[in-house]
Amino acid sequence: MESGRSESRSEGWWRPVRSRPRTPARRVCFWYQALDVAKAEASCRYRMGNLCELLSGADIVVNRKLPRQIRARVATVCMIRPLVTPPLLAELAALRHAGIRLVADFDDLLFAGRVSGLPGSVGGATSAALLDARLEGYAAALAAFDAFTVSTRPLHDQILQRAPAAKVAVVPNGLSEAWVRQGRALYDAFQPGDPLIIRYFAGSPSHDEDFAAVAPPIRRFLIDHPEVRLELVGAIRADLSTFPEGRAARLPPVPYAALPMLIAKSWVNIAPLCGSQYAEGKSALKLLEAAAFGCPTLASANEDVRRHQAQGAPVRLCETAQDWQRELERSLDMSQRMELGHAARRYADEHGMARNSLDAWQALVLEGARA
Repeated sequence: MESGRSESRSEGWWRPVRSRPRTPARRVCFWYQALDVAKAEASCRYRMGNLCELLSGADIVVNRKLPRQIRARVATVCMIRPLVTPPLLAELAALRHAGIRLVADFDDLLFAGRVSGLPGSVGGATSAALLDARLEGYAAALAAFDAFTVSTRPLHDQILQRAPAAKVAVVPNGLSEAWVRQGRALYDAFQPGDPLIIRYFAGSPSHDEDFAAVAPPIRRFLIDHPEVRLELVGAIRADLSTFPEGRAARLPPVPYAALPMLIAKSWVNIAPLCGSQYAEGKSALKLLEAAAFGCPTLASANEDVRRHQAQGAPVRLCETAQDWQRELERSLDMSQRMELGHAARRYADEHGMARNSLDAWQALVLEGARA
């Protein structure tokens, strides 16, 4: 291998990062109640599932109503992306009357009204009027909960702008070690000589404009380099008719457990963002997921991406069309690309796992409940 290192499956590619004992959380319930309105499957995974792998005894409920037997035994309810309606408001009042602490969790800027860059489909909205109603429901959460957890610093600051006395903790998104361990065991990493595929993983249907912003420089790069291909994975609408024929494709969404199959064999991962208030609150999950499987990322810079870069993440930031083309050109140096991939994986193991966020979550949710 040109870099002088090998990280194939047989030589430890699959090995997990160090684990820690599970934290007791027997009187905590994670609750997502708007699945029939806005699926938010990714949020449920990152904000409930990955944390619960590190806890023992916590309940997870994905249902309109909180089951009576759970309501009777919990001391704290952590509600994911709460969409407050009159029935839910009555339920929250009953829970508070029963002495149950209410914590709301947001991983997007949903509670601040019509901010710039807000996708029109937020909250499952199909019209402007419905979107406004959804946004009012999210904003109402700021007065309905006792404390808040959020995925990024900009979301923390946005809550405090609107509720200065609120208790808010930043609990960054992190990866499931079980997901990483399984992906590394099943799928080989990219090696020199593999096809050069740029991949964009659009985790939700709200990234059309993000990709559109970088389509021109990537199209130019593909024209200049006929050995390179582009694949857009997931629910994204993009006009690929102007790209070189046969070298740009859309792939349907894949099950999350199988996502490492595509990530691990990608030459380069891209994570573009349109500059907006909404985008500034997004987390750097795409960077972390790629890094876990040794794939370098070219990314637009927002606060969370910059935070990871400051901690040592080997991400290449791109602000202009020239930046995107330059960084893609640099990635053609295979020795450099492989070293960047190895560094990315090491960074993910050290800084990208959900365990890195557990202390912040525990300080607000578990220790805060005892204070």
